[in-house]
Amino acid sequence: MDKFIEMVKNLNPTVSIVLLSAVVIIGIVLFAKFLSNLIKMAIIGVMLLFILYFLRQMGVF
Repeated sequence: MDKFIEMVKNLNPTVSIVLLSAVVIIGIVLFAKFLSNLIKMAIIGVMLLFILYFLRQMGVF
C-alpha cells in the first residue's frame, strides 16, 4: 500500500487529471445505468397503478 501511495504522490499532474477523469466518467456511466433501470421500473409501476385505477372506475374491480 505504501508503494501505491508513493506512486500517486509522484504522478505527473496531467496523468492524475486523466486518471481522475476516467474514474469520474466510469462512475457516471454506472450510475446512469442503475438510474435507467430504476426509472424503467418506476414507469412500469405507475402504468400498472393507472390501469388498476381506470379498471376500478369502470367497475371491473
